[in-house]
Amino acid sequence: MADTKPCCANETCFACRYWEERVRWAENDGMMPACGSEPAGLIARVNGQHYVLKPFNTTRQSQWLGHQGQVFTFRFTDGRQYTSNDVWCQGEIPAHFRDRLPDNAIITIPSPNTCRHCGLDEREHMQRWKPTAGWHMWAPPTQKQILARMRARRAARLDAAPTNYHGATAESTEWSYVSDTPDTTEYCADCGDAECPRWIRIQERLDEQRMRAYLAKYGTDRKEN
Repeated sequence: MADTKPCCANETCFACRYWEERVRWAENDGMMPACGSEPAGLIARVNGQHYVLKPFNTTRQSQWLGHQGQVFTFRFTDGRQYTSNDVWCQGEIPAHFRDRLPDNAIITIPSPNTCRHCGLDEREHMQRWKPTAGWHMWAPPTQKQILARMRARRAARLDAAPTNYHGATAESTEWSYVSDTPDTTEYCADCGDAECPRWIRIQERLDEQRMRAYLAKYGTDRKEN
């Protein structure tokens, strides 16, 4: 039986203060407040686990996103459904906080290679309890489960906003009445901004690669005809 007693006398230890803050988030319409450049996040509680769901991110590289950009879809008890590729797990809710932080959602699309019983990743699974399987260790999914999960994940990605890498270049051409020649301006094809920092960095790297390839092929002493 789970221990429902606080881990300290007055719930003033670090762990209790940590979860008291999550209780305040739950009372704040279930939202984690924004902090600096980081946007606010929607709170989901699934099987006693506490998650923060950030908005679907199409600009940041996957290694900087929660779960490395893996796409999850959560269905809340009030009927809402939310898909995110920036999901952060904040740990298992202690038993003496479960009455104040009850489950409010389910994960509808697990990763293809998660546990066949509960849908959790192997590295964070350890021993889990599921009504249909009881206490269990991580078990590999069946081939049928993997196929179904991959199809569901693909469908969720098709429904989500397309990923923008800010690497493609677009051009706009206007006729110059001063020099009587066309004036071409290059800019980021994804956001339409000629000052897009990510697009500029990518173009600079591409220019360096082209120059190295040119020098490797022709050398530095090639004369123009």
